[in-house]
Amino acid sequence: MGKYDPLRKYLQAKKDKSIRISFSEVNQVVGGLPPAAYEHRPWWANDKSHIQARDGWLAAGWRTARVDMEAKELTFIQEKIKVYDEHAECLCGCGGIPEKGDFMPGHDQRLRVRIEESVGGLINLWHIVDAIQEYMAGEINEGQLGKQVRKHWSHYSR
Repeated sequence: MGKYDPLRKYLQAKKDKSIRISFSEVNQVVGGLPPAAYEHRPWWANDKSHIQARDGWLAAGWRTARVDMEAKELTFIQEKIKVYDEHAECLCGCGGIPEKGDFMPGHDQRLRVRIEESVGGLINLWHIVDAIQEYMAGEINEGQLGKQVRKHWSHYSR
């Protein structure tokens, strides 16, 4: 049994879609967190190369959000694990059935272009994604997020 298996089991047993939890509670569940968990925000990243994420929350179908390093608490959000459906339509919306993956060859670019056009260009999309990341990290509130989206989404700034 790995160090973060108890966290995986703990999260798998939860019925809620999100859980606000302190670092000390996670510390108790896993039997001790390293100092980096208390000092460095990237320790809580949803990165499969990090053993704590891979064997802990990601293995349970959860992800971290709103990590508050000052308050030493975070939110775990339950995330549906996507299972590949061999008969799923191309995600670009063309109606084609890809042989493997989510897109027909080259169609991921079609979707990207449609998204970029919707928000008024790649730079606006970048600003919106950046604002969403700030919100998920707890750096801005919902009102500030809405303001940033309206500012950078050309459809709403007219």
